[in-house]
Amino acid sequence: MKDAAEVPSSTEEYQRLEYSLKLNLRLVNGRFKDMKIYQINSSSVSFAERFMDRTQIETMEMVTAANADTFETLTRLRGRLNISRNSPKKFTFGTIVENADDISQDQEYTFCVFRVGVGKSYVHKVSANDDIDSIPLKDGYDSVYLESGDQSRVFQMQYMVYHADNVILTHVIKCRIDVEEFRAYGDIPTCKICQANAHVYCENDHEYFCQTCDELAHEGDENEGTLDERTKILNQLRVTHIRVPIQDSGNE
Repeated sequence: MKDAAEVPSSTEEYQRLEYSLKLNLRLVNGRFKDMKIYQINSSSVSFAERFMDRTQIETMEMVTAANADTFETLTRLRGRLNISRNSPKKFTFGTIVENADDISQDQEYTFCVFRVGVGKSYVHKVSANDDIDSIPLKDGYDSVYLESGDQSRVFQMQYMVYHADNVILTHVIKCRIDVEEFRAYGDIPTCKICQANAHVYCENDHEYFCQTCDELAHEGDENEGTLDERTKILNQLRVTHIRVPIQDSGNE
């Protein structure tokens, strides 16, 4: 990127951002290819000092065809956004991509990394008919926390921010993603017994188990002295079953 300093891959900052992006994409076994991280604004330290006594978050946003023009403007302005009380912007802390099928093998992706001072927020419960851009900011508050009534399988915290000084674009990340190894947490198999997220795969039972049910199904019975001989033999066999972490099972 023109006029932007590339962050060396050997630095803690690079490794931290790489890990944060992996969390926000919900990558389990996936990996990045040709990743390059550029520092857009070096004043993040002074920004952090300015918001030292107020809540601040780091968010990431994928650049798409819908917001590409905004992204180009951001890089030209060294990370300063056009935000005001009449033109607020929503920032999402948490998951970026909810569906692994949205990722393409042959595409280079660009992600913007923002430092956002949400400060003191008040809660607005979002309804289906809400125009979130029209939600007013109450006096004495820095942002609005959007509470959704819809159940979601992903972790997201959404804020409306109304002041340009509360946001700074710190980095831009460009990379490709190994789609063959990409899987969302929402796709984790469920336990055969209780339907919770699975913890292990039993190669003998050919079934998934959560940690609690795995212990119930495969550990010895503390009352074994009262069991008949056939049940004792079955229990002994279950204890020897081979269980592996689900990411190593090859059965995704």
